[in-house]
Amino acid sequence: MENVDFNYVTFKDHSIFKNTVVKNEINLENTLFEKNPSFYAITSEEGKIKDIEVTNRETARTIKDSFEKDNNIIEANRFYKLEMQKREDELTDSKSNWFEKLIFNIHGISSNHSQDALLGLFWIMNIGFIASLFDHLTKIDACGNLTTFSISYFLGSIGVILGIIGIRDIVKDTFRKIASFLWWYPFVYFIYTLRKIVH
Repeated sequence: MENVDFNYVTFKDHSIFKNTVVKNEINLENTLFEKNPSFYAITSEEGKIKDIEVTNRETARTIKDSFEKDNNIIEANRFYKLEMQKREDELTDSKSNWFEKLIFNIHGISSNHSQDALLGLFWIMNIGFIASLFDHLTKIDACGNLTTFSISYFLGSIGVILGIIGIRDIVKDTFRKIASFLWWYPFVYFIYTLRKIVH
């Protein structure tokens, strides 16, 4: 029920936290495990696998590492996500260089730190639509000079870009993200490419 803080504690033998329910935060930053601990099904709510509150990134890394040593990748990914969230908090609070923050944020937006393969596919396909739309927006002569640029097509492409950002920020569920992509973006793409063909 209270915060779990094993401050400067050494576990010399096996330590088993299986099915432990941690109602508040857990801190393992200054904890030493001489043998790989077991954190299987550790949760914050009884009867449900729900992410616990970790005090710092080192705690999430310690639990993640124990699952990786047991080849339990699914559970390790739960705590990898928490580790990345704490890293994001560190970058927000610190005065670290802007480039590191930029790379971290791009990694999060593009694939949720390698946790969401469908999100990566989502971006690849939508960037393909944007590139193709841009090709339809412009006409370039043999010398490489821009000869035609349609404002309506341009506004359409801006709408697609804003739609992508909106879907990423508003819709968190992967299935709804993909469904929105499948129905909305091809529709906009075909409308604008069809208009060019007609004209």
